[in-house]
Amino acid sequence: MLMFYWKPCFFVFSLFRRAESYYYRYSYLGIAVLLFLAAFFFSKCHGKERARAVLRASGVFSLLLVMLHYVHPLQDTGLTYVTAAFALILALLIALHSCQGKKTKVIPLLLAAAVLTELAGNTALLMKAYHADNVSDYRNYVSNEQRQIHEILSMDHGAYRISQTKTRSEQSDHLTANYNEALAYGYRSISGYTSDPDDKQIEFLGRMGYAVNASMNIVNTSVLAADALLGVKYVLSPFPVNGMEPVGELPERNGKYVYRNPFCLPFAFRYRKSDIGREGEKNPFEYQNGLYQQLTGEDIPLYRPIPYHAEPVSEFEVCYQLDLPKGNYAVYGNLPWEQYMDAVLNVNGVYETGYAKWLSPSVFYIPVSGEDTAAQVRLTAAQPLSVSDAQFYALDLERLAQETQKILKTAAEKIQVEDGYAKFEVSHAKAMEHLYMSIPYDDGWKVTVNGKPVQAEMFEGCMMSVPLQDGKNVVEMKYRIPYLGAGILFSIVGIALFVLLLRLEKSDDRC
Repeated sequence: MLMFYWKPCFFVFSLFRRAESYYYRYSYLGIAVLLFLAAFFFSKCHGKERARAVLRASGVFSLLLVMLHYVHPLQDTGLTYVTAAFALILALLIALHSCQGKKTKVIPLLLAAAVLTELAGNTALLMKAYHADNVSDYRNYVSNEQRQIHEILSMDHGAYRISQTKTRSEQSDHLTANYNEALAYGYRSISGYTSDPDDKQIEFLGRMGYAVNASMNIVNTSVLAADALLGVKYVLSPFPVNGMEPVGELPERNGKYVYRNPFCLPFAFRYRKSDIGREGEKNPFEYQNGLYQQLTGEDIPLYRPIPYHAEPVSEFEVCYQLDLPKGNYAVYGNLPWEQYMDAVLNVNGVYETGYAKWLSPSVFYIPVSGEDTAAQVRLTAAQPLSVSDAQFYALDLERLAQETQKILKTAAEKIQVEDGYAKFEVSHAKAMEHLYMSIPYDDGWKVTVNGKPVQAEMFEGCMMSVPLQDGKNVVEMKYRIPYLGAGILFSIVGIALFVLLLRLEKSDDRC
């Protein structure tokens, strides 16, 4: 039980991994322990001894519950007293039944009625707090999303990822925590929400521009060059992003159109290691420049800084005026904040989003047309502004297209990616070349090159990379859950010991 109240035990229970927020989701384990203890108690304690123990325990519990409520209130006062009252009533009925044995059926019926009443009351409270008024809207969304994903997967059978700029549920400031739709609808994505994330992936996406909020990345925009490197080929969005191509043959569903990323890179391609990159760079645009420079060996930036002028309106508001370059660009911004400011970001008068707060993005897309010479970004905060140097960059789409074509020439000829298995065939490899794979590194992956085991490396602290041999290479990867065998063995030993203890106990009782 200490795993609910004492951090060291909770840390052990979480297998020495960081697991944050919504701790009540683990309550089923505590309930199992309580049921076991209750069954153990009722099997060992009878008659007046049980009656005294139950009355004593319920009295202490009710008294502590009420006292702690006034020390640190977390619940409605009335409900606190109702809970204490039910504990006393149930204890009294159990005590009466324990003392009277099977002489009357009235007490068991009253006990059952009290339990059912308490359960019904809790159900009513939960339904009041968590009921949904938009069931039909949810049903329609699910149906349309399933169709849209099915249409994409039926049209394109390759290995790629899909991203979204809008999900089913959004707050009034257009922020959301619904990042598990890929799990629900069966497609590969770069978004997800779990209380026990892989820190390597979280940090890598954060460096790429997808803000880290505790145990998830905020993926509600499309950072085009980053998505290309991550294998994002299709984006579902209610608005276009400069550089993406609308897939006209697929209809709009749930207010989202299907766009194709023409710069999407394959899941595996050859590259030669370089020292050009800037790992750990706090500027996501310069960091992406470094990644592409490592993969191509050319120190030619894709993102270029945009001149801007900051006009403070007050200590709570600032307006950024951008001087846009001529050419084919996708424009992005990032305002590194030093603390949450509960702000609102107005982007060129086209859309607004919550910013510098929980669930807010860091990099944001700035919609502009090719004829625009200026753009405006306005940040309005509920607290005094605490923003370090602003970052506004233009992604050179022509340069990105050139670099994409260079990388495509080094792509693996055959790519097979399945759940727990991947296979890549590479021809004409040269010494000192490596194979970049858009698959996050994990100790569970066992990699072979031409049938011989090799130790995979990490590219930028996240993605898989393996050294290649001259000529043809067949890279095969199989995933095995680490320590699965040991876990099964310990479980069997634990069950065997438990059965043995029960048998020994029965032997003692017979003696």
